[in-house]
Order: sequence, then structure tokens, then C-alpha cells
Amino acid sequence: MDDRVYLNLIFDFYGDLLTEKQRYIFESHYGEDMSFQEIGEVCGITK
Repeated sequence: MDDRVYLNLIFDFYGDLLTEKQRYIFESHYGEDMSFQEIGEVCGITK
């Protein structure tokens, strides 16, 4: 199974256990294909 498909299935099941920021980072990286650098700039954190 493709890693992204597997991770998204796990996210669908366990995503509610994550904080809002963690969910945003996961969705941005795997769903919107943003780099960690881009996500860090948006969130104001380092990669």
C-alpha cells in the first residue's frame, strides 16, 4: 500500500487524538504537499 494512503487511513482513525496544530501540520504536509519549511513559516515554528 502506498505510504500516503496508509498514513491518511491512520489519520482518519486517530486524527481526533492530535492537537489542532498537529492536525494542521499533517494535513498540510500530506494533503496539500507543503514542505516542512513552508509549514514552519506559516506556523511560526522551525522545521
